[in-house]
Amino acid sequence: MIQLHNVSLAYQKDATALNAINLKIDKGEFVFLTGPSGAGKTTLLRLLYGALTPTRGQVLIDGKNVSHMTASQIPFLRRSVGVVFQDFKLYATDIKENVVMDIADEVQKDDIINAINKSGFGSKLEALPDGLETAVTQEFDENGTDLSGGEAQKLAASRAFYKEAGMLILDEPSSALDP
Repeated sequence: MIQLHNVSLAYQKDATALNAINLKIDKGEFVFLTGPSGAGKTTLLRLLYGALTPTRGQVLIDGKNVSHMTASQIPFLRRSVGVVFQDFKLYATDIKENVVMDIADEVQKDDIINAINKSGFGSKLEALPDGLETAVTQEFDENGTDLSGGEAQKLAASRAFYKEAGMLILDEPSSALDP
């Protein structure tokens, strides 16, 4: 369960990004945040992920205050959360390592393919002659592929599905996809 109790965040002294937010999200619940650009949606998601600390209030995950977590506990929190932010990056390595976000020599390829299929990138993967070993970009491999914005976003989303995390945060997960 995630709870926000009177959470506020100010980037600067007079610039409040969030003010007195109260929210409870139960396990298995889907929550959609909508609002105009600049309303604080991404800021709120970064608070849930532990990437930002509130100026006031508490962010609790399973009753634990994220602000009071030690440096060794924050990586554990981040491993248990699958995140795809709108400003994701792909790396000039192959498809499988872009999904796993690590050296993928010892990884079960079926797990990677399942994550790719969940994200909707499966048909593109099937069309690539080198499959999971296809380089993303031609920066270091002239046989690499340059992905469209939507394809790149699907590949980035595969990372979150690969983790099989207890919490999935998608920040504008379809902004680059065709309607």
